[in-house]
Amino acid sequence: MRSLTSALTFLTTVLVAQVQAFEGTAPLIMWSSQPIKATTSPTVLLRSDIHSSLLDPIGCKKVNVIFTQPDVHASDLSRLSPSLPYLRSAVSDSATALEIPYVSGAHSVPQSVVDGVTNLCKESGDVVRDGEKVLVVHLEEGAELPALEDGNRYIFTTTLPAFRASGSESDAMSHTDRIIKTIMTKVKAATGDWVALYTSSGLAAPLHKRQDAPQESTVPYSKRSIFQKYSFFNQALFMCIAASVPLVIIGLIGARMLTSLQVPDRFEVPKKDK
Repeated sequence: MRSLTSALTFLTTVLVAQVQAFEGTAPLIMWSSQPIKATTSPTVLLRSDIHSSLLDPIGCKKVNVIFTQPDVHASDLSRLSPSLPYLRSAVSDSATALEIPYVSGAHSVPQSVVDGVTNLCKESGDVVRDGEKVLVVHLEEGAELPALEDGNRYIFTTTLPAFRASGSESDAMSHTDRIIKTIMTKVKAATGDWVALYTSSGLAAPLHKRQDAPQESTVPYSKRSIFQKYSFFNQALFMCIAASVPLVIIGLIGARMLTSLQVPDRFEVPKKDK
């Protein structure tokens, strides 16, 4: 019985740790006009590996665009995908695309991406040889792009509106999609050598607390999904439960086998021959 209790306690601890690990991540999407070196698109990526696993294969482009949107989790992008038609089509139609749902260290991911791209461009051999400069420019919504015929390379950073600043979530994502479309349309018209990255600066609150706040919805309660009906049951928790079910089953079977073994408390004393 003690073995069964210990196994369940251990599995519960692992489950909680997995949920917390997913909550501390940020999504990272990359799409480019140029093919890049062969690389894989991992599901989970450490923030310290962004440079070697993602940025190095991409290289420094003429225009490097980095979109950052606060308070976005990978589950939000999946759930609100219909509100992002341009982003979905841009990723699917680009020459190269990578989608990483979970990058650790969410609050530091955007700065790590900006620093990594900047250093990559400065260290690029052709930049040094041609005497080009690497200019980091922050683009506000509706701003015009600077002239790109000056021979320099550009890193455009854009902070998108907060995901839950006001209004419905779908409206916020639709607004985000329009901003990305406007900027990327201008970039594509100016150059054919570009790369775009979308990420988040992390969650303002944990998923289970963030979903406690009431939100307006036009969907009737009876037609809502299970994640909309029960705020405590989020997608990260569902994924961790699904991944842990086999471990729980194995643990229960092992505990059952151990309890079925009949081991005497004392060694039996052999009977003396008469």
